[in-house]
Amino acid sequence: MPFTASTFSVPSNPPVAPALRPLLQSVVDSIDTLGRITAAAYWRGVSQEIFAAIADGTFDQPAAQRALGTLGLTDDDLDRLAFWLLASAGQIEAGEVPAIPKPEVTIRLVRAAESGKLVTQSFETADPIAALTARGFTCAKPRSPSALRPELRDAPTIRGFAGPMWDHCAIRYEDARANAGLGL
Repeated sequence: MPFTASTFSVPSNPPVAPALRPLLQSVVDSIDTLGRITAAAYWRGVSQEIFAAIADGTFDQPAAQRALGTLGLTDDDLDRLAFWLLASAGQIEAGEVPAIPKPEVTIRLVRAAESGKLVTQSFETADPIAALTARGFTCAKPRSPSALRPELRDAPTIRGFAGPMWDHCAIRYEDARANAGLGL
């Protein structure tokens, strides 16, 4: 039986951590810049370097774990990235363009309860407009001015809420009472 990726349980999609988006996009961009064969060889080499670093424990060091945590990455993300890069190299070599999945983002809704306490609801979604609409909110299409923080460029606005705002690792929206109470 020939060796294929389907022979084993190999992740077919890369991790969708926002910190990896530029790297994933550079895989696609490198096809035009480097050419198909050179790009495939380059990303195959990067994949092998990641596998080697995983095997020798480089990412198990405390400093590496802190750096990964800061980027919102896990050891599983590194495995998935290495496998995806290897699979992408094969796709590039075959003349295909690897698909980059839409990343999931954390949406955080902050509302003031009648008691005056703030109530926070968070959820992850790859499609904020669909997820918010399904929860009964009215959304407007996102605006993407270049002066806007990159994490917020595709975030919709929600009727009756202030935002979008960047909240360390989430897109935050506050209802009018919560916004006034926070004094932001």
